[in-house]
Amino acid sequence: MHGRKSKKHQLMPGGAVQFYNDPDQLVEHLQLLIASKQAGNTGVDNEISAILDELVRTGAIPKDLVVQLNRSLVA
Repeated sequence: MHGRKSKKHQLMPGGAVQFYNDPDQLVEHLQLLIASKQAGNTGVDNEISAILDELVRTGAIPKDLVVQLNRSLVA
């Protein structure tokens, strides 16, 4: 349908965007996204990549691991 917008923001109370300050929270969310992707959800690739980028930016995981994960998860 033309002009239809995603309703993802409605999943959060008040339509707020959730931010994760703790790398452990990012990893937990990443695990949920990976499970969602394995269940057939094809719309999570950008969010998976963004979390991996944030984890490497904060020094939580090395860049070479992110490259490997991106290849296996988002490909």
